[in-house]
This record gives sequence, C-alpha cells and structure tokens, in this order.
Amino acid sequence: MPISKAVALQKSTVYNFLGSPTHNWKKLLLKMSFKAVKLIQETEPLDNFSAFICDDSNIHRRRAKHVELCARNFDHVEGKNTKGFLLLPVSWTNTNTTIPCNMALVSSSKQKNVIMAAKSDVDKRTVGGKRRAQAVKSKNEVVLELVDECIHEGITAEYFMTDSWFTCNNQLVLEIARRGLYYIGMDKNYTQSYLYEDKEYSLNMLRQFAVRDSSCSNSDILGHTLIAVPPTKQKAKQMTEVEFRKSCIPAKIVWLTARGSKEKVLAILCTDLSLSDEEVVRRYCARFNIEFGFFHMKHFLNLESGSRATNYDSAFAHVAMSCMQLVIMTLLKLFNEDHKTIGGLYHETTDAIRVKPLADVITRIVTMVTELPSLAIEKKYIVKGKEKEFSRFILEKLQKILSDVSLYVADFILHTIENVKKLYSRYDPPQKA
Repeated sequence: MPISKAVALQKSTVYNFLGSPTHNWKKLLLKMSFKAVKLIQETEPLDNFSAFICDDSNIHRRRAKHVELCARNFDHVEGKNTKGFLLLPVSWTNTNTTIPCNMALVSSSKQKNVIMAAKSDVDKRTVGGKRRAQAVKSKNEVVLELVDECIHEGITAEYFMTDSWFTCNNQLVLEIARRGLYYIGMDKNYTQSYLYEDKEYSLNMLRQFAVRDSSCSNSDILGHTLIAVPPTKQKAKQMTEVEFRKSCIPAKIVWLTARGSKEKVLAILCTDLSLSDEEVVRRYCARFNIEFGFFHMKHFLNLESGSRATNYDSAFAHVAMSCMQLVIMTLLKLFNEDHKTIGGLYHETTDAIRVKPLADVITRIVTMVTELPSLAIEKKYIVKGKEKEFSRFILEKLQKILSDVSLYVADFILHTIENVKKLYSRYDPPQKA
C-alpha cells in the first residue's frame, strides 16, 4: 500500500473514532471553559465588565460533494455563496482575555441549500442526533440554545454582544433580556422597527430624534435616541395590547460617524440605559476580540484544512478540538507571557494603570495618614497631646518616600527610552561612507 494511502487511512480511522455520535465534545468544551473563566476571574481582578460574544465564520469545503450536512452559505468577505459550514461560537470576554465557551457547526436552515442530507441511521436520542438537529436550525435559535447551555454550566456574564446581522432580529434582543443579560450590538436598517413615543419608526427615521449628550467629549458620537424594542410583527399578532406593552423593553441607540467617512452614520443598540454614550461605544469595541479567535484557529490551528472527513461528527470533533486548543493557548499566553519584551512591558504597565487610577491611590494614602494619629491613640501607642508631632513625623517620612518613588520612576523611564533607542538602532540602515 502506498504511504499516502496509509496515512489517509490512519487519519480517517482517528477521525471516525473521535467523531463518534456518543462523544459529547460540546460538554467537554463547556467544562474546560468554565474552569478557565474561573481561573481568569481569580487572576485578573480588574474592574472590567464581562460579556458573551457571538458571531459566525465560514469554514470552507469548496470541493465537497459527499460531506454530510455540507451546505451553501453566504460569505460576507467574498460576497458570494460558498460550500462548507458555519462556525457559530459563543465566547466569554473581560476585554483583556477572550475564550470560546460553546460552539455549534451550522449547516443551513433552508433545505435547498444543503448539498448532502444528514444520515438517517443515527438515533435522534443520541448526542449525534441532537447535534444534527441543531445544525439545520436557524442561527438565532442556535444562539439562544448555546447561551442557555453556558448559563446552565455556571458561566456568567453581564452583557451579550453581536454584530448587525443578529441585532436586526428584535425577538433575539427580547430573549436575551429575559435571560438577565444586557444587549449591545451594531444595528442596521432592515425590516425591524422600534417604538419612539408609542409610534413605530424604522432605524433611519429615528436619526432625526437624536439628542446630544453634553458630557460627551468625543466629536464622532452624534448623540442617542431612547426607544423601546417591540416583538416582531408575527409575535405581535398573537398578543393582546397589554401583553404587547409588557413585552417591550427600553433601550437606546447611540449614533456615531464611521471612521474615515463623515457621511456614513453607524448605530449601536444598547439595553443598558445607565451607560453613557462613550461607554457604550467603548464596551462594544470588545466584540471584535472574537475575530482574533477566528484568525488564530484558521491560521495556527488548521481549522479549515486540518480535517477532510465526510462524517459530520468527525468535522464537529475537529472544530471542537480547535476551540479547546484555543482555550489552552489563551491560558498559556496569559500566564507565561514574556514581560521582558517591549510588548509584554506595555501590557504589564497598562494593566497596572487600569486596576486603580493614580489619583485614587494617592487619595487613599492621604486618608490613611490622616487617620493614623487617632488609631495610634486608641491602641495606646502614643500619649494624648502628641498627635501633631506624630502626624508631622509621618508626613515628613511620606514626602521622602514619594520623592524617592518619583525619582525611581523618572530613572526607570529614562533607562527604558535608552534601551528602546539601542534596540531600534540595530535596524538602522548603514550609512554610506
């Protein structure tokens, strides 16, 4: 037997074993991500928010003819339909670290787009049967199932973030709100409508009611519009007027200009009314962390080219293992980052500044110093009447410490600048004699 055929046979045997309908790879990923999230929360006590991020990415199988549940899906990057699957993960982030928590390998909800149907000999009660049933559901239904599984496993977050494709569905926004999560997502003008002063308007029509926040210093943010998100028209037909009013949730749309274009206006929908316009935009920027996960899995973990199995369970196993590899890579990068490099030094200093502002630290130190004399009297360390001398002594020592620290910081900065200059001087082109 030729070596190439032997290697192909060996790979197919491995994937057939890993892709058994009884192996619950999603449950294993959930357990791993739960422990990773707990570990990250313990090691990164930053005052940041946590959020679930959901997005989809195409896994191309361009020459697939006999791949189970392979379908034609629209690729927004190429602008045309391509053969393959859709990877639909739900990732958890605290703005600094992002890991995939749950995933689904979606085929297509339209039967005409499915190239090869699912196998009929797989029991629908098994994990493989449920996996195949989920693959042909709509993406909005799958997203809600993935979020429910994450919450049931114990992975919690405050926000749920998506792009404009998911935000255009009002029912998804309402379902996420019923699960106790705030929704933040880019919005675009589609068939959905919103309520403003008990009247329905499209997204483009709401732009005229924008109100500029006086405290907003960013000139790119044009203002916001307070609205109510109603159910879809199909759901509204089945409700009474009272049920319709109760199902609506308050929200606001933040308007901002697109980068590089003063004429194009973007809209961000947010159901957390306590956030300012600038904070809404800042928090939505964390949604792009999931794009780096797609990049790492495709370019470093062979997400697309790593498996050519025709069995759907084998393809699902390969994608699930890529997500678990990404979790391990993220943890290794988090705990084994080399701070001797310039990039590591930058992240180390920015994280330290982000923990507590310098003004808060100085205020806390001064407050502790002013309380020291009274505490010393209570503990009988000093005698009454010596408070002024004691406080004067402490202030002198504190001034000396702060002056020494400022000199150390100045020397450290100068030393760092010199090292950076030496580093970049190596790459200067040689001068002509």
